[in-house]
Amino acid sequence: MTLLQRLFSLFSPPPAEPAQPEQETFARLNDLAPLQDDPRGGPEPQENAFICREAVLGRDERVAGYEFTLPQRLQSRLRDKRELIRKVYDEALIRNLAAIRIDTLLGQRLAFMDVSPAALGSPELARLPADNLVLAITVPPGLPVDLAALGERLAQLKAAGYRIAWNMEAPGPANLLEVADFLRVDFPASTPDSLQALAQDLKSMDPEQRPRLVARMLESYEDFRFCFDRGFDYFHGSFINAREAWRQPGQALNRVQVALILNRLRQGAEPRELALDLRQDPVLTFKLLRYINSPAMGLVCHVDSIDQAVVILGREKLYRWLSVLLLHVKNPGYREWVLMEQALVRGAFMERLVPKDADNAFLTGLLSLLDQLLGAPLDSLLKDIQLPEEVRQALLERQGPLAAILHLAAICESNDAEAIQHGGTEQGLAPSELNDAMFQALQWAHEVILVSEEASL
Repeated sequence: MTLLQRLFSLFSPPPAEPAQPEQETFARLNDLAPLQDDPRGGPEPQENAFICREAVLGRDERVAGYEFTLPQRLQSRLRDKRELIRKVYDEALIRNLAAIRIDTLLGQRLAFMDVSPAALGSPELARLPADNLVLAITVPPGLPVDLAALGERLAQLKAAGYRIAWNMEAPGPANLLEVADFLRVDFPASTPDSLQALAQDLKSMDPEQRPRLVARMLESYEDFRFCFDRGFDYFHGSFINAREAWRQPGQALNRVQVALILNRLRQGAEPRELALDLRQDPVLTFKLLRYINSPAMGLVCHVDSIDQAVVILGREKLYRWLSVLLLHVKNPGYREWVLMEQALVRGAFMERLVPKDADNAFLTGLLSLLDQLLGAPLDSLLKDIQLPEEVRQALLERQGPLAAILHLAAICESNDAEAIQHGGTEQGLAPSELNDAMFQALQWAHEVILVSEEASL
Protein backbone atom coordinates (compact mmCIF):
# COMPACT_ATOMS: atom_id res chain seq x y z
CA MET A 1 0.00 0.00 0.00
CA THR A 2 1.44 3.38 -1.04
CA LEU A 3 1.53 6.40 1.25
CA LEU A 4 -1.32 8.11 -0.62
CA GLN A 5 -3.43 4.97 -0.54
CA ARG A 6 -2.89 4.72 3.20
CA LEU A 7 -3.90 8.34 3.58
CA PHE A 8 -7.15 7.70 1.76
CA SER A 9 -7.92 4.77 4.02
CA LEU A 10 -8.30 7.36 6.82
CA PHE A 11 -11.37 8.84 5.15
CA SER A 12 -14.55 6.81 4.93
CA PRO A 13 -16.82 7.53 1.97
CA PRO A 14 -20.39 8.62 2.70
CA PRO A 15 -23.13 6.06 2.17
CA ALA A 16 -24.50 6.07 -1.34
CA GLU A 17 -28.06 7.21 -1.90
CA PRO A 18 -30.54 4.70 -3.33
CA ALA A 19 -30.32 4.53 -7.09
CA GLN A 20 -33.01 6.41 -8.98
CA PRO A 21 -34.17 5.93 -12.56
CA GLU A 22 -31.99 8.02 -14.81
CA GLN A 23 -34.79 9.49 -16.89
CA GLU A 24 -36.77 10.56 -13.81
CA THR A 25 -33.73 12.22 -12.24
CA PHE A 26 -32.80 13.90 -15.51
CA ALA A 27 -36.31 15.28 -15.93
CA ARG A 28 -36.26 16.93 -12.50
CA LEU A 29 -32.82 18.44 -13.14
CA ASN A 30 -33.93 19.67 -16.51
CA ASP A 31 -36.77 21.57 -14.81
CA LEU A 32 -34.13 23.47 -12.82
CA ALA A 33 -31.71 24.12 -15.70
CA PRO A 34 -33.46 23.44 -19.02
CA LEU A 35 -31.57 22.17 -22.01
CA GLN A 36 -31.97 23.76 -25.39
CA ASP A 37 -31.39 22.29 -28.81
CA ASP A 38 -27.99 22.79 -30.37
CA PRO A 39 -28.30 23.88 -34.03
CA ARG A 40 -25.39 21.52 -34.74
CA GLY A 41 -27.58 18.65 -33.57
CA GLY A 42 -28.11 16.97 -30.22
CA PRO A 43 -29.04 18.38 -26.81
CA GLU A 44 -26.98 21.29 -25.56
CA PRO A 45 -26.94 22.69 -21.99
CA GLN A 46 -28.16 26.25 -21.79
CA GLU A 47 -25.34 28.79 -21.85
CA ASN A 48 -27.21 31.35 -19.82
CA ALA A 49 -26.69 30.56 -16.15
CA PHE A 50 -25.18 32.58 -13.37
CA ILE A 51 -21.85 31.18 -12.17
CA CYS A 52 -21.46 31.03 -8.41
CA ARG A 53 -18.06 31.65 -6.85
CA GLU A 54 -16.63 31.09 -3.40
CA ALA A 55 -13.27 32.39 -2.26
CA VAL A 56 -10.36 30.09 -1.44
CA LEU A 57 -7.69 31.52 0.88
CA GLY A 58 -3.98 30.80 0.90
CA ARG A 59 -1.73 30.62 3.95
CA ASP A 60 -1.07 34.36 3.63
CA GLU A 61 -4.80 34.77 4.45
CA ARG A 62 -5.49 36.43 1.10
CA VAL A 63 -7.76 35.26 -1.70
CA ALA A 64 -5.75 32.70 -3.69
CA GLY A 65 -8.56 31.60 -5.98
CA TYR A 66 -12.20 30.64 -6.26
CA GLU A 67 -14.39 27.58 -6.49
CA PHE A 68 -16.77 27.95 -9.42
CA THR A 69 -20.00 25.99 -9.30
CA LEU A 70 -23.52 25.75 -10.55
CA PRO A 71 -26.16 27.27 -8.27
CA GLN A 72 -26.29 25.53 -4.91
CA ARG A 73 -29.76 24.05 -5.30
CA LEU A 74 -28.76 22.32 -8.53
CA GLN A 75 -25.42 21.19 -7.13
CA SER A 76 -27.15 19.38 -4.26
CA ARG A 77 -29.21 17.43 -6.78
CA LEU A 78 -26.15 16.43 -8.79
CA ARG A 79 -24.17 14.75 -6.03
CA ASP A 80 -23.96 10.97 -6.42
CA LYS A 81 -26.18 10.97 -9.52
CA ARG A 82 -25.62 9.19 -12.81
CA GLU A 83 -22.59 10.26 -14.82
CA LEU A 84 -24.61 11.18 -17.89
CA ILE A 85 -26.42 13.88 -15.93
CA ARG A 86 -23.25 15.09 -14.24
CA LYS A 87 -21.54 15.35 -17.63
CA VAL A 88 -24.35 17.46 -19.10
CA TYR A 89 -24.12 20.09 -16.37
CA ASP A 90 -20.32 19.97 -16.12
CA GLU A 91 -20.20 20.90 -19.78
CA ALA A 92 -22.67 23.74 -19.19
CA LEU A 93 -20.39 25.16 -16.49
CA ILE A 94 -17.34 24.70 -18.72
CA ARG A 95 -18.94 26.66 -21.55
CA ASN A 96 -19.98 29.50 -19.27
CA LEU A 97 -16.48 29.77 -17.79
CA ALA A 98 -14.90 29.61 -21.25
CA ALA A 99 -17.08 32.49 -22.44
CA ILE A 100 -15.83 34.68 -19.58
CA ARG A 101 -12.10 33.94 -20.15
CA ILE A 102 -11.15 33.22 -16.56
CA ASP A 103 -7.45 33.10 -17.45
CA THR A 104 -7.30 36.81 -18.26
CA LEU A 105 -9.72 37.85 -15.54
CA LEU A 106 -8.17 36.01 -12.59
CA GLY A 107 -4.47 36.38 -13.37
CA GLN A 108 -2.49 33.89 -11.30
CA ARG A 109 -5.34 32.99 -9.00
CA LEU A 110 -6.59 29.43 -9.01
CA ALA A 111 -9.95 28.38 -10.42
CA PHE A 112 -11.25 25.15 -8.81
CA MET A 113 -13.99 23.30 -10.64
CA ASP A 114 -15.53 19.90 -9.86
CA VAL A 115 -15.54 17.68 -12.92
CA SER A 116 -17.02 14.21 -13.27
CA PRO A 117 -14.81 11.51 -14.85
CA ALA A 118 -17.13 11.37 -17.87
CA ALA A 119 -16.70 15.11 -18.56
CA LEU A 120 -12.90 14.79 -18.70
CA GLY A 121 -13.24 13.35 -22.18
CA SER A 122 -15.46 16.16 -23.42
CA PRO A 123 -14.05 18.35 -26.21
CA GLU A 124 -15.60 21.30 -24.35
CA LEU A 125 -12.75 21.09 -21.82
CA ALA A 126 -10.29 22.34 -24.42
CA ARG A 127 -12.10 25.69 -24.33
CA LEU A 128 -10.81 26.33 -20.82
CA PRO A 129 -7.27 27.68 -20.30
CA ALA A 130 -4.86 25.41 -18.45
CA ASP A 131 -2.90 28.19 -16.74
CA ASN A 132 -4.85 28.43 -13.51
CA LEU A 133 -7.56 25.78 -13.77
CA VAL A 134 -7.74 23.03 -11.16
CA LEU A 135 -9.93 20.06 -12.12
CA ALA A 136 -11.32 18.42 -8.98
CA ILE A 137 -12.14 14.74 -9.49
CA THR A 138 -14.25 12.31 -7.49
CA VAL A 139 -15.12 8.72 -8.36
CA PRO A 140 -18.24 7.98 -6.28
CA PRO A 141 -18.33 4.53 -4.65
CA GLY A 142 -19.89 1.93 -6.90
CA LEU A 143 -19.62 3.98 -10.09
CA PRO A 144 -18.29 1.87 -12.98
CA VAL A 145 -15.22 3.71 -14.27
CA ASP A 146 -12.38 2.49 -16.47
CA LEU A 147 -9.55 3.46 -14.10
CA ALA A 148 -6.83 2.81 -16.65
CA ALA A 149 -8.49 5.13 -19.19
CA LEU A 150 -9.13 7.72 -16.49
CA GLY A 151 -5.48 7.63 -15.42
CA GLU A 152 -4.37 8.07 -19.03
CA ARG A 153 -6.71 11.04 -19.50
CA LEU A 154 -5.50 12.71 -16.30
CA ALA A 155 -1.90 12.27 -17.44
CA GLN A 156 -2.78 13.93 -20.75
CA LEU A 157 -4.41 16.85 -18.96
CA LYS A 158 -1.40 17.30 -16.68
CA ALA A 159 0.90 17.25 -19.70
CA ALA A 160 -1.25 20.01 -21.21
CA GLY A 161 -0.76 22.15 -18.08
CA TYR A 162 -3.98 21.49 -16.16
CA ARG A 163 -3.75 20.82 -12.46
CA ILE A 164 -5.59 17.96 -10.80
CA ALA A 165 -7.29 17.88 -7.40
CA TRP A 166 -8.61 14.70 -5.84
CA ASN A 167 -11.60 14.92 -3.51
CA MET A 168 -10.89 12.68 -0.54
CA GLU A 169 -14.52 11.83 0.09
CA ALA A 170 -13.89 8.59 -1.82
CA PRO A 171 -10.76 6.41 -2.06
CA GLY A 172 -8.69 6.44 -5.20
CA PRO A 173 -6.24 4.02 -6.79
CA ALA A 174 -2.51 4.76 -6.60
CA ASN A 175 -2.07 5.53 -10.31
CA LEU A 176 -4.65 8.32 -10.01
CA LEU A 177 -3.64 9.70 -6.65
CA GLU A 178 -0.05 10.14 -7.76
CA VAL A 179 -1.06 12.67 -10.41
CA ALA A 180 -2.88 14.85 -7.86
CA ASP A 181 -1.55 18.38 -7.36
CA PHE A 182 -4.14 19.03 -4.63
CA LEU A 183 -5.97 16.88 -2.09
CA ARG A 184 -9.30 18.38 -1.01
CA VAL A 185 -10.75 17.38 2.35
CA ASP A 186 -14.32 18.15 3.45
CA PHE A 187 -13.76 19.25 7.04
CA PRO A 188 -17.16 18.31 8.55
CA ALA A 189 -16.84 14.72 7.26
CA SER A 190 -13.34 14.23 8.70
CA THR A 191 -12.12 13.40 12.19
CA PRO A 192 -9.40 15.41 13.96
CA ASP A 193 -7.24 12.28 14.06
CA SER A 194 -7.53 11.70 10.32
CA LEU A 195 -6.65 15.32 9.52
CA GLN A 196 -3.71 15.22 11.91
CA ALA A 197 -2.43 11.98 10.36
CA LEU A 198 -2.88 13.32 6.83
CA ALA A 199 -0.88 16.46 7.56
CA GLN A 200 1.86 14.53 9.37
CA ASP A 201 2.28 11.94 6.60
CA LEU A 202 2.48 14.57 3.88
CA LYS A 203 5.26 16.33 5.77
CA SER A 204 7.44 13.28 5.09
CA MET A 205 7.15 13.81 1.34
CA ASP A 206 9.40 16.00 -0.79
CA PRO A 207 7.95 19.55 -0.53
CA GLU A 208 8.27 19.95 -4.30
CA GLN A 209 6.40 16.72 -4.99
CA ARG A 210 3.73 16.57 -2.32
CA PRO A 211 0.16 17.53 -3.20
CA ARG A 212 -1.19 20.71 -1.62
CA LEU A 213 -3.89 20.30 1.00
CA VAL A 214 -7.21 22.10 0.64
CA ALA A 215 -9.54 22.23 3.66
CA ARG A 216 -13.14 22.71 2.51
CA MET A 217 -16.43 23.60 4.20
CA LEU A 218 -14.81 25.30 7.19
CA GLU A 219 -17.54 26.98 9.19
CA SER A 220 -15.69 28.93 11.88
CA TYR A 221 -12.44 30.67 12.68
CA GLU A 222 -11.61 27.75 14.99
CA ASP A 223 -11.97 25.32 12.06
CA PHE A 224 -9.64 27.52 10.02
CA ARG A 225 -7.03 27.70 12.80
CA PHE A 226 -7.17 23.93 13.33
CA CYS A 227 -6.34 23.24 9.68
CA PHE A 228 -3.91 26.15 9.40
CA ASP A 229 -1.89 24.91 12.38
CA ARG A 230 -1.66 21.47 10.79
CA GLY A 231 -0.08 22.76 7.63
CA PHE A 232 -2.99 22.94 5.20
CA ASP A 233 -2.26 25.15 2.19
CA TYR A 234 -5.70 26.42 1.13
CA PHE A 235 -8.94 27.10 2.97
CA HIS A 236 -12.55 27.32 1.84
CA GLY A 237 -15.88 27.67 3.60
CA SER A 238 -18.50 29.91 5.14
CA PHE A 239 -16.03 31.11 7.80
CA ILE A 240 -14.57 33.50 5.23
CA ASN A 241 -17.72 35.62 5.09
CA ALA A 242 -18.73 35.21 8.74
CA ARG A 243 -19.42 38.59 10.31
CA GLU A 244 -19.37 37.72 14.00
CA ALA A 245 -16.50 38.45 16.39
CA TRP A 246 -14.54 40.64 14.04
CA ARG A 247 -11.71 42.44 15.76
CA GLN A 248 -11.39 46.21 15.72
CA PRO A 249 -8.59 46.95 13.24
CA GLY A 250 -5.87 49.45 13.96
CA GLN A 251 -6.32 52.96 12.66
CA ALA A 252 -3.21 54.26 10.91
CA LEU A 253 -4.81 56.80 8.60
CA ASN A 254 -6.62 60.11 9.03
CA ARG A 255 -9.86 59.18 7.27
CA VAL A 256 -11.39 62.58 7.97
CA GLN A 257 -8.65 64.23 5.91
CA VAL A 258 -9.14 61.67 3.12
CA ALA A 259 -12.89 62.36 3.16
CA LEU A 260 -12.36 66.13 3.04
CA ILE A 261 -10.06 65.84 0.03
CA LEU A 262 -12.57 63.52 -1.67
CA ASN A 263 -15.26 66.15 -1.13
CA ARG A 264 -13.10 68.94 -2.56
CA LEU A 265 -12.25 66.73 -5.54
CA ARG A 266 -15.97 66.16 -6.20
CA GLN A 267 -16.61 69.89 -5.92
CA GLY A 268 -14.10 70.63 -8.69
CA ALA A 269 -11.06 71.88 -6.76
CA GLU A 270 -8.01 72.62 -8.90
CA PRO A 271 -4.98 70.28 -8.82
CA ARG A 272 -2.87 72.86 -6.94
CA GLU A 273 -5.53 73.15 -4.21
CA LEU A 274 -5.69 69.37 -3.90
CA ALA A 275 -1.92 69.16 -3.64
CA LEU A 276 -1.98 71.69 -0.80
CA ASP A 277 -4.58 69.57 1.02
CA LEU A 278 -2.49 66.43 0.59
CA ARG A 279 0.63 68.14 1.93
CA GLN A 280 -1.15 68.80 5.23
CA ASP A 281 -0.99 65.08 6.03
CA PRO A 282 2.53 63.54 5.93
CA VAL A 283 1.14 60.01 5.86
CA LEU A 284 -0.98 60.81 2.80
CA THR A 285 1.99 62.53 1.12
CA PHE A 286 4.20 59.51 1.74
CA LYS A 287 1.57 57.04 0.51
CA LEU A 288 0.80 59.03 -2.64
CA LEU A 289 4.46 59.34 -3.66
CA ARG A 290 5.06 55.65 -2.95
CA TYR A 291 1.98 54.75 -5.00
CA ILE A 292 2.83 56.94 -7.99
CA ASN A 293 6.38 55.54 -8.08
CA SER A 294 5.41 51.88 -7.64
CA PRO A 295 6.41 49.45 -10.42
CA ALA A 296 2.75 48.85 -11.21
CA MET A 297 2.36 52.46 -12.41
CA GLY A 298 5.05 51.90 -15.03
CA LEU A 299 6.45 55.45 -15.01
CA VAL A 300 9.84 56.03 -16.63
CA CYS A 301 10.84 58.98 -14.45
CA HIS A 302 10.68 59.23 -10.66
CA VAL A 303 8.02 61.61 -9.29
CA ASP A 304 9.04 63.55 -6.18
CA SER A 305 6.43 66.32 -6.18
CA ILE A 306 2.88 66.13 -4.86
CA ASP A 307 1.78 68.67 -7.51
CA GLN A 308 3.25 66.48 -10.23
CA ALA A 309 1.74 63.32 -8.75
CA VAL A 310 -1.73 64.88 -8.71
CA VAL A 311 -1.44 65.97 -12.36
CA ILE A 312 -0.10 62.59 -13.54
CA LEU A 313 -2.79 60.62 -11.74
CA GLY A 314 -5.61 62.81 -12.99
CA ARG A 315 -8.89 63.45 -11.23
CA GLU A 316 -10.45 60.03 -11.84
CA LYS A 317 -7.47 57.96 -10.66
CA LEU A 318 -6.89 60.25 -7.68
CA TYR A 319 -10.57 59.86 -6.74
CA ARG A 320 -10.26 56.07 -6.94
CA TRP A 321 -7.01 56.01 -4.98
CA LEU A 322 -8.48 58.13 -2.17
CA SER A 323 -11.63 55.98 -2.13
CA VAL A 324 -9.57 52.82 -1.75
CA LEU A 325 -7.59 54.46 1.08
CA LEU A 326 -10.81 54.69 3.07
CA LEU A 327 -10.81 50.88 3.20
CA HIS A 328 -7.26 50.56 4.45
CA VAL A 329 -6.67 48.95 7.84
CA LYS A 330 -3.51 48.25 9.78
CA ASN A 331 -2.24 44.67 9.88
CA PRO A 332 -5.19 43.09 8.02
CA GLY A 333 -6.07 39.42 8.45
CA TYR A 334 -8.11 37.21 6.16
CA ARG A 335 -11.39 38.87 7.11
CA GLU A 336 -10.09 42.33 6.22
CA TRP A 337 -8.49 41.13 2.97
CA VAL A 338 -11.72 39.45 1.89
CA LEU A 339 -13.83 42.47 2.84
CA MET A 340 -11.53 44.87 1.02
CA GLU A 341 -11.77 42.76 -2.11
CA GLN A 342 -15.55 42.41 -1.80
CA ALA A 343 -15.91 46.18 -1.43
CA LEU A 344 -13.77 46.82 -4.51
CA VAL A 345 -15.70 44.22 -6.50
CA ARG A 346 -19.03 45.73 -5.43
CA GLY A 347 -17.95 49.17 -6.54
CA ALA A 348 -16.65 48.02 -9.91
CA PHE A 349 -19.65 45.73 -10.43
CA MET A 350 -22.13 48.51 -9.71
CA GLU A 351 -20.48 51.06 -11.97
CA ARG A 352 -20.66 48.59 -14.85
CA LEU A 353 -24.37 48.12 -14.30
CA VAL A 354 -25.07 51.87 -13.95
CA PRO A 355 -22.84 53.50 -16.60
CA LYS A 356 -24.89 56.72 -16.61
CA ASP A 357 -24.09 57.29 -12.93
CA ALA A 358 -20.85 55.31 -12.70
CA ASP A 359 -19.05 57.44 -10.10
CA ASN A 360 -21.90 57.35 -7.60
CA ALA A 361 -22.53 53.66 -8.24
CA PHE A 362 -18.85 52.89 -7.65
CA LEU A 363 -18.74 54.92 -4.43
CA THR A 364 -21.90 53.23 -3.15
CA GLY A 365 -20.51 49.74 -3.61
CA LEU A 366 -17.08 50.67 -2.28
CA LEU A 367 -18.39 52.16 0.97
CA SER A 368 -21.13 49.57 1.56
CA LEU A 369 -18.88 47.33 3.70
CA LEU A 370 -16.99 50.07 5.52
CA ASP A 371 -18.81 49.43 8.81
CA GLN A 372 -17.84 45.76 8.84
CA LEU A 373 -14.29 46.55 7.78
CA LEU A 374 -13.69 49.21 10.42
CA GLY A 375 -15.93 47.92 13.20
CA ALA A 376 -18.09 51.04 13.62
CA PRO A 377 -21.61 52.12 12.55
CA LEU A 378 -21.76 53.23 8.94
CA ASP A 379 -23.57 56.50 9.71
CA SER A 380 -20.79 57.59 12.10
CA LEU A 381 -18.08 56.65 9.60
CA LEU A 382 -19.75 58.62 6.82
CA LYS A 383 -20.73 61.74 8.79
CA ASP A 384 -17.58 63.60 7.70
CA ILE A 385 -18.00 62.72 4.03
CA GLN A 386 -20.22 64.92 1.91
CA LEU A 387 -21.93 62.19 -0.07
CA PRO A 388 -24.25 62.68 -3.03
CA GLU A 389 -27.86 62.25 -1.91
CA GLU A 390 -28.42 59.09 -3.97
CA VAL A 391 -25.33 57.49 -2.42
CA ARG A 392 -26.37 58.46 1.11
CA GLN A 393 -29.89 57.11 0.56
CA ALA A 394 -28.60 53.78 -0.78
CA LEU A 395 -26.08 53.27 2.02
CA LEU A 396 -27.94 54.53 5.07
CA GLU A 397 -31.61 54.14 4.13
CA ARG A 398 -31.49 51.41 1.46
CA GLN A 399 -33.62 53.70 -0.65
CA GLY A 400 -33.26 55.36 -4.02
CA PRO A 401 -32.17 54.20 -7.49
CA LEU A 402 -28.82 52.75 -6.37
CA ALA A 403 -30.23 50.67 -3.50
CA ALA A 404 -31.56 47.91 -5.76
CA ILE A 405 -28.21 47.64 -7.57
CA LEU A 406 -26.42 47.49 -4.22
CA HIS A 407 -28.76 44.68 -3.14
CA LEU A 408 -28.07 42.83 -6.39
CA ALA A 409 -24.30 43.20 -5.88
CA ALA A 410 -24.64 41.74 -2.38
CA ILE A 411 -26.71 38.71 -3.38
CA CYS A 412 -24.36 37.98 -6.29
CA GLU A 413 -21.77 37.13 -3.62
CA SER A 414 -23.97 34.24 -2.49
CA ASN A 415 -25.02 30.92 -4.01
CA ASP A 416 -28.71 31.84 -3.86
CA ALA A 417 -29.50 31.34 -7.53
CA GLU A 418 -33.19 32.19 -7.17
CA ALA A 419 -32.42 35.52 -5.50
CA ILE A 420 -29.75 36.32 -8.09
CA GLN A 421 -32.06 35.48 -10.99
CA HIS A 422 -34.91 37.50 -9.44
CA GLY A 423 -32.65 40.50 -8.81
CA GLY A 424 -31.23 40.37 -12.32
CA THR A 425 -34.68 40.07 -13.87
CA GLU A 426 -35.90 43.09 -11.90
CA GLN A 427 -33.04 45.11 -13.39
CA GLY A 428 -33.57 43.70 -16.88
CA LEU A 429 -30.24 41.84 -16.81
CA ALA A 430 -29.56 38.36 -18.19
CA PRO A 431 -27.28 35.95 -16.27
CA SER A 432 -24.61 36.37 -18.95
CA GLU A 433 -24.60 40.14 -18.36
CA LEU A 434 -24.25 39.60 -14.61
CA ASN A 435 -21.42 37.13 -15.20
CA ASP A 436 -19.57 39.57 -17.46
CA ALA A 437 -19.94 42.46 -15.03
CA MET A 438 -18.92 40.36 -12.03
CA PHE A 439 -15.82 38.88 -13.64
CA GLN A 440 -14.69 42.24 -15.02
CA ALA A 441 -15.12 43.65 -11.51
CA LEU A 442 -13.07 40.77 -10.08
CA GLN A 443 -10.31 41.46 -12.59
CA TRP A 444 -10.21 45.17 -11.73
CA ALA A 445 -10.25 44.51 -7.98
CA HIS A 446 -7.42 42.01 -8.34
CA GLU A 447 -5.34 44.56 -10.27
CA VAL A 448 -5.97 47.25 -7.64
CA ILE A 449 -4.93 44.89 -4.84
CA LEU A 450 -1.74 43.97 -6.68
CA VAL A 451 -0.89 47.65 -7.11
CA SER A 452 -1.62 48.41 -3.47
CA GLU A 453 0.57 45.48 -2.37
CA GLU A 454 3.46 46.67 -4.50
CA ALA A 455 3.07 50.21 -3.21
CA SER A 456 2.33 49.05 0.37
CA LEU A 457 -0.79 51.22 0.25
